[in-house]
Amino acid sequence: MGDWCLIESDPGVFTELIEQFGTKGVEVNEFFSLDPEEARQFDTVYGLIFLFDSAKERHRSGPQPIQHSVPDLFFARQMINNACGTQAILNILLNAPEEVELGPMLQNFKSFAMMLDPESRGIAMTNSDELRIAHNSFSRQETFSMDPIRSRKDDELYHFVAYIPFNGHVYELDGIQTAPIDHGPIESTSWTDKALKVLQSRISLYSSSEIRFNLLAMVKDRRIGIQESLDEAVSLLMSFGVIDNTYSSLDDINVSTLEKEARKVFYSARDLTAELEREEEKRLSWKKENERRKHNYIPFFMQLLRELERAGKLQQLLAQASEKYATRMAEHRVRRSKEKPSCRETK
Repeated sequence: MGDWCLIESDPGVFTELIEQFGTKGVEVNEFFSLDPEEARQFDTVYGLIFLFDSAKERHRSGPQPIQHSVPDLFFARQMINNACGTQAILNILLNAPEEVELGPMLQNFKSFAMMLDPESRGIAMTNSDELRIAHNSFSRQETFSMDPIRSRKDDELYHFVAYIPFNGHVYELDGIQTAPIDHGPIESTSWTDKALKVLQSRISLYSSSEIRFNLLAMVKDRRIGIQESLDEAVSLLMSFGVIDNTYSSLDDINVSTLEKEARKVFYSARDLTAELEREEEKRLSWKKENERRKHNYIPFFMQLLRELERAGKLQQLLAQASEKYATRMAEHRVRRSKEKPSCRETK
């Protein structure tokens, strides 16, 4: 059983990780608020991934883990540290509708794991070399190997949990719980409306100064819906006689000669083309960022230090850095001394 690294809560990271599992037609995007309109910009939301500091969470008086089994609901317990991000991804993907193409790796894992209890599923996940290697591909390069440090009471313990719709209910799938948590039936047309209310209630239990939360949504690849709409618009333009085939360029069309309906379709096709290009640019940006995350910069920095030492500049730069650090720390202490104590501190 190998170690699992910490991974960053980032849409590009999670999307590439899902693709490494072999799953197609899915991506991860970030929600910047709990406004239901955030979810409405996506065609299909398969699940939500919530990141929070579990060490600072106050007692929750809401629904507790269910005491009964739910047929066909996949839930795995977390059996090793740092695996909660991948755990949340799998708990969503393995409950996703059949339209999601899981790929051979996850399909085989699901076929095997569905026969097991939640704890055994977690063990099977932990022991899967394919899942662990994909997860650890996002590990940060370290110069030194450090022994684990025992957690203190005030340490930050960030944790991922998943929320999904299943058989008309919203379920919370948290690997450190004994079972799924049923948040009740979906009462509106969108399951995310209920899930976001649950999250709003959960966040309200934290101190008002706590703002370090992150919410990601696993959704249908946006390029699919855009491409389908664009194909439909192009077909209409062909039926109007505006273009001859699907390879015709929209740039060559004289808009002033078009009838009203054809002009409307043309503008729609142009906007969809631009939107598709933005999505491709987003994917390219994610790819570049992930390459930077995975690249080992340590040899470069070590060689840079050697060259600075050879040039006789290293000690001078270190002294300047130490001086700047001391100045900034002194300024920080002055600012803290001028701050008035909060109501919480004076009690």
